[in-house]
Amino acid sequence: MSKILTIVDQERNAYKNSLAIIQAQLQNNPERMSDIAEQIQVSLEQNYKNNELLFSLRKLWREAKLWQTADEIRNKLGLLGITLEDTPSGTVWKRKR
Repeated sequence: MSKILTIVDQERNAYKNSLAIIQAQLQNNPERMSDIAEQIQVSLEQNYKNNELLFSLRKLWREAKLWQTADEIRNKLGLLGITLEDTPSGTVWKRKR
């Protein structure tokens, strides 16, 4: 479990670093906007895949009644700006604004 949470932390830090790099590139080379937009898209797709994995793992842990572990994932996702809402029909996730 802690290995997964470490991966989440690493992903969050990598995402923040990517944003800082992109911001610096925009300030130095505004004409590279299309290249930078492509980098952002790749980063978002990777984050989506990682989040889907975490959602699936959390669902399995909830089904196994490993509540503490499932809550840790919820908390880590919260740090990434994702809110989870458990409903009778399943878990719904939203980006925090």
